[in-house]
Amino acid sequence: MTGRTTGRRCAVAGLLFAACLLGEAAAAVPGSARDWLERMNAALGGRTYDADFVHLAQGQVERLRILHRSGPAGVEERLVSLSGAGREVIRNRAGVYCYLADQRRVLVEAHDSRGPLLGTLPTFDVAALEASYALSVERRSRSLLGTPAQLIDVRPRDRHRFGYRLWIDEATYMPVRTELYDADGRVLEQVLFLRIDFPAHLPSHELKPALDARGYTFVSQERGMLRSPAALPWGSAELPPGFRLSAASEQTLPGGGEPALHLVLSDGLATVSVFVEQPVSGRPVREGQGSVGSAYAMSLRVGNQHVTAIGEVPPDTVRLIAAAIESAAGSGR
Repeated sequence: MTGRTTGRRCAVAGLLFAACLLGEAAAAVPGSARDWLERMNAALGGRTYDADFVHLAQGQVERLRILHRSGPAGVEERLVSLSGAGREVIRNRAGVYCYLADQRRVLVEAHDSRGPLLGTLPTFDVAALEASYALSVERRSRSLLGTPAQLIDVRPRDRHRFGYRLWIDEATYMPVRTELYDADGRVLEQVLFLRIDFPAHLPSHELKPALDARGYTFVSQERGMLRSPAALPWGSAELPPGFRLSAASEQTLPGGGEPALHLVLSDGLATVSVFVEQPVSGRPVREGQGSVGSAYAMSLRVGNQHVTAIGEVPPDTVRLIAAAIESAAGSGR
């Protein structure tokens, strides 16, 4: 799973740190937690900004810079590791490019318009998540930026998912600090913004990689046409409460053979990716479970297919989803 894990960390490293500005400072202060989250959601695609933040997980600290520009050409983003990892992630209309200097490789994915590329913050489907999470407005505090922020708690109603605490800036609705925590309240991951600027103009060269990729190997992770979840053979699998099949596509994985079926399951906040592929002839199928940061993964063989489930959810949830796919496949659904 090394190639897939690397690609996932780029695509998911990519997915969690984007936030934008919404409205004016004089706008009415939201009342309910749902109001705060909806304004934060609306802020995710808003304005041009340049920010530094730190990502803390499993005792490791990484400092990153994000540049985000939204305009007539759509959303353009660049994420740069400032901790010596030599990693950059670029998103534009042409696709998503993850530059790995230590491996001299570039992972390329088709453009994904389902949400912002950069951030450990997932997209909050507020209407859907309230069945599985209790939302509450907690205390006010000051962020590391020195501005007032409102703490919003997104607490899971069961042990099938993690919770979030979000400190949302009162003037801009920017999530200036976030925490991912487990059912026992233990913090698994944090994001802390250290600097945020909102320039009137961000030059195009700032959104291009600083790395010289000449001589690098480009690995394309192609995606086929999206398929209707209702038409999939495992669409009726018995999943953990709250999780639903939300998207499906065919995707060529690094080092893979035939395109893999990529299923995305969500409860409105947490997402789990399931890859179903034909094993490459002569290559052993690795089975078992493990973790990558705050994400858990499980891999198993189902008949003549290889199934891998991975997501930022408790390990039992990953096992239940993998078992549901296995059961559905075994019953011929």
